[in-house]
Amino acid sequence: MLTNGDDVSWSPRGDRIAFRSAGREAGFVDPGSGAVKRPMPGRAILHGLAFSPDGQFLLFSEPAGSWIDYLSTFFTCQSFTRFAVLNLATGDSTVVYWACMGEETNDYAWVRVNR
Repeated sequence: MLTNGDDVSWSPRGDRIAFRSAGREAGFVDPGSGAVKRPMPGRAILHGLAFSPDGQFLLFSEPAGSWIDYLSTFFTCQSFTRFAVLNLATGDSTVVYWACMGEETNDYAWVRVNR
């Protein structure tokens, strides 16, 4: 075993494996050396990690935070989840979608949209 965790995703080139640690943080492990890196220390990951087809980005979901939970008073859901994309080259992340907690959001993937 290389490391403990779940929600495993292999990078397209096979040079790293993304996972969610027992502490709910994202991690990368090098399958050759076993070296582990934490690209977003302190950020809790709710559900799986998915590499973009080119391996440059990582999609993940995390709790929306207390400020957005205020919106729950106007909606039927109790809490929100946000989906974000991590740019692996820069370390920057961008929120791309909000979901009501409890929606079927455990399985997601990258799709190509031609405009």
